[in-house]
Amino acid sequence: MKYAAVVSYDGSSYNGFQRQKETKSVQGELERFLTFFLGKETTVKGAGRTDKGVHALGQVISFESPRKLDGGHFLKEADSLLPPSISIKSIREVDPAFDARHSSVAKVYLYRFRLGRSDPFSARYVYFPGFKMDLDVLRATLETYLGEHNFRCFTGKEADVDGYRRTIKSVSLGEEGGEYRIELKATGFMRYMVRMMLGVAFRVAAGKLTPDYIAARFRDPSLGPVPYMAPAEGLYLKEVLYK
Repeated sequence: MKYAAVVSYDGSSYNGFQRQKETKSVQGELERFLTFFLGKETTVKGAGRTDKGVHALGQVISFESPRKLDGGHFLKEADSLLPPSISIKSIREVDPAFDARHSSVAKVYLYRFRLGRSDPFSARYVYFPGFKMDLDVLRATLETYLGEHNFRCFTGKEADVDGYRRTIKSVSLGEEGGEYRIELKATGFMRYMVRMMLGVAFRVAAGKLTPDYIAARFRDPSLGPVPYMAPAEGLYLKEVLYK
């Protein structure tokens, strides 16, 4: 039987989602729990491979189980055996063909930042730029990402079967209690893509780059990866969408 689970985690303590031999990863912790709980070696497939320090509110994983699971008991055991920085929010049985990554139709990322002085109690979860930004310019800059483009200059990925083309379906900038939140929804994101997009957008809003900087890289992907990347601590995989 195959199951899908929604997972949230604090990425501060992990070297990314993907399993690694000598460092802590979210996937490694989940597989350790599932192997113990199910009594057999279990591999987890994640909807996305978040970077070191990146958080998740709604990461989705899929895995095989040798037996039917009781959802309530499973979640109780997960709360007891997983580190406090990882929480399985829900679980459901899915079709055997379901794949957490390839079955998804869109992903939503959230980025949190505050202007002004840094706060040591939230610095692991919110970005404090340390420079002024024109928020109207930031909003207009983010909107230039909308639609289908070649994002070769906005990823560290070395090769891509889709020709680095992705479609940004929506983008928004909101504010609540002095905290600004950017949400990006797309058919998919490549390695470092969101952080590079925002790293450039923040610098355009600060007057450090021209508004044409992004369009120039869409026109000529051979310019190479941009040298700007927003810090990991403000980024969250918010939601993974399926048909």
